[in-house]
Amino acid sequence: MKEILFPIWQVDEAEYRAVCAYLNLSPQSRLYEKLNDFLIHAPFRFQIPNNFSLYLARPRLTHFRIARLDLTSKLFYPSHPIRHILNAVIALHECDGKGYSQMSASPFGWALSFWLLIWGVQFITSLAVTFAWLCWHRLLYLFGPALRLRGEGVVGKRILITGANQGLGKDLLLFALQQGAQVIGTVRNMDTAEELIHQFPEETPIEFISADLSLPGALTDALQKSQISAGSIDMAILCAGIKHSDATILSLPQLRETFEVNYFSNVDFTHWLCEPGHQSTLVLISSMGRWHGMHSSCGYNASKAALSIWGESLEMELNLQEKPSCSILIVEPGIFSSGMVEKRGLRYLFSISRQDLAAHIIASASNGKRVLRFPIWFAWLTWAVCMGGRSVRLRLFSRVKITEGR
Repeated sequence: MKEILFPIWQVDEAEYRAVCAYLNLSPQSRLYEKLNDFLIHAPFRFQIPNNFSLYLARPRLTHFRIARLDLTSKLFYPSHPIRHILNAVIALHECDGKGYSQMSASPFGWALSFWLLIWGVQFITSLAVTFAWLCWHRLLYLFGPALRLRGEGVVGKRILITGANQGLGKDLLLFALQQGAQVIGTVRNMDTAEELIHQFPEETPIEFISADLSLPGALTDALQKSQISAGSIDMAILCAGIKHSDATILSLPQLRETFEVNYFSNVDFTHWLCEPGHQSTLVLISSMGRWHGMHSSCGYNASKAALSIWGESLEMELNLQEKPSCSILIVEPGIFSSGMVEKRGLRYLFSISRQDLAAHIIASASNGKRVLRFPIWFAWLTWAVCMGGRSVRLRLFSRVKITEGR
């Protein structure tokens, strides 16, 4: 089965079964494949959800949510993704013999009056429950701590994302595409780019370039070779990173590679991007680990500390200009699910969703934020540990097992 690339529009097998149960249909694997073959094109063919509509579209579909969203979208949001999902499922099952017989079955004679009464009661009950549910979620949206995820902030914008082939970089790429952006993704080699491009429909506004960020100047050279100008990029999210496991801070080759990928490649690109007369947004993906040291990771935390402080220093210099060429967002996330986090233990329990992090990064950049520490409770926890002094950090972090990742 193909990977679910756009979860707001596409459905996994469990969600498809929930939709079929809501419509009183029998799920069929071959129809499910056709459904997602259709829905993968939806972000590029239909209206993009934003604001409260996007908020409602993000959680997974269950039978209860489908019933609520069905009524809500009919009354208030006719272009909501659930309408396209329900319509597609109905159309596919109508063209199938088994599905058509299930959909065309209806009571007749004296039983029809009885069922009309039942359906009327069910509709009124569903309407009351949906109204209460909608009011509750509207309050959560208006007064909750979550950042407003606006879709229109990146519509039509050209966004460059480094490390776009996996992990957080790929989630950023997918969310940006889903919200109407044109994306340039960087990968280490063209074989990876070819594999990625075949995952997307032809109309996807995406371009991949290859650049090994461990080589000085590789990214800017690749951009110039592809005839991509700095003035054409509205937002750059520098996400690529590397962490060596079981490598001492004194291991100079690995240390140099860590700083080249995590720090110097960002500096080199920013020098190319921030040309006079062009306004762009620069997003630097640092880490909450920049507030403390870490053993056996060959300077990963040190490289992120350098990136955060350098980004803050750059912002100071840009603000001295009459018209700054770049606005800067420094992102210091907590632990998130990636190749750098083992899927067990406290680190895994503390890890946050990459998809949520990606959505908050792009929304923060669109809204002009300067710093994003997500989730904020992890930032407070980190700072509390750091305030305990080096002895506390030594006892606590020396027990952490480092996982290699890129």
